[in-house]
Amino acid sequence: MFLRSSKTIVVIPNKRTIVCHDYLSKVSIQCEVETLYWLSRFNIWSSPEKIADEHPDYDRKDLIQKFLELQEIGLLQKKGSKTAAREKHFSRDWKFGLSSAILHFTCTNSTYISLEESAVRQVEKLSEAPPPQLFKRSSQLKNSFGFDSMPRIANLLRLMATRRTNRSAQSISLNQGQLLDCLFAGLGITSFTQTVAGTVPLKMTPSGGARNPFEAYVLVKDVTGMTPGFYHFSSSECVLTRVLNPPAELSSTVLLGGQSWAEDMPAIVFLVAMLERTMWKYQDDNAYRVVLIEAGHIGQNIVLAATAHGLTGCPTAALAHHEISKQLNLDDILHNPIYAITLSYPKASPDVTHLNNDLPIVLQRCLQDREQNPLDSKRRLPQRSLQNVNDI
Repeated sequence: MFLRSSKTIVVIPNKRTIVCHDYLSKVSIQCEVETLYWLSRFNIWSSPEKIADEHPDYDRKDLIQKFLELQEIGLLQKKGSKTAAREKHFSRDWKFGLSSAILHFTCTNSTYISLEESAVRQVEKLSEAPPPQLFKRSSQLKNSFGFDSMPRIANLLRLMATRRTNRSAQSISLNQGQLLDCLFAGLGITSFTQTVAGTVPLKMTPSGGARNPFEAYVLVKDVTGMTPGFYHFSSSECVLTRVLNPPAELSSTVLLGGQSWAEDMPAIVFLVAMLERTMWKYQDDNAYRVVLIEAGHIGQNIVLAATAHGLTGCPTAALAHHEISKQLNLDDILHNPIYAITLSYPKASPDVTHLNNDLPIVLQRCLQDREQNPLDSKRRLPQRSLQNVNDI
């Protein structure tokens, strides 16, 4: 047997001991400084017996046992193991920097607390100190200006003002047109342009370097005319194709990090990042951050399209990444679920707070019944946004 120290370990001093954290496997242990020495001795593939023989001042049997324990923990890797293969894949393909790698893999498949636990913690914090203010007023300052006329985008602002995240779903099926409209709003290709790298697609959301790293997969549970299962959305063809049949016992609660409200949702959109698309052009850590920001752009368009259909879109980043990847057969280290949006008809919710007189006058007016200066009716989405709906 040959062992080698993991190449994705970061070391954190902690008083008289240190913390070794392997960000790729998420192994984190507190150990003695001496452990670093033994890890350094396994910087290349070596047998435990050979390293022990090189240190005759130590008990050979105890030393070999220590090496096996480090291998069991995960700080030493066994040649030919799955963890070793995954690290080789990472070393070969991850083009962003160390900082983004630590963030990405440390945040993957995290453990989340429930809504009830979160509420308890917030109450405890309130007893210690008030929360920070969530908005800043500046109208009392000089050189403040407000809106004094109805803007031309009144209809758009009215739609945006009515968007709410409502996690209580009615038992009503979605239809194919609603689902496709939401997906087209987030990822649909509207045109193409030429760059030095060739033809690249343009969408209704901005993309860093026009790399468009996201694909959408949809878990369909209750959409009229569609067999339950996982579907892939083709942004170029604007069609949904059934790609996988999930096991009958698959739980939406499990996929969304233990959030039980997800169980009643008729459809869940998973945004999966194909990181190699962005890495091909950019290798800096900031490019990874741009990918995450882009998920927000896409998600916002999806939830606004849902609002226009009388639906609610509930975005969440609390994902069981490994389980989702397993269900979607995402075995590439660069293909990662980043964001999810559930779609449903919302129940009436007591949590919805209505606008009040303290808000800017432009939003108050947007809620009035009168229509003024509507958007140009000719500026509509291409008809192909509903293309092939009946063929699914």
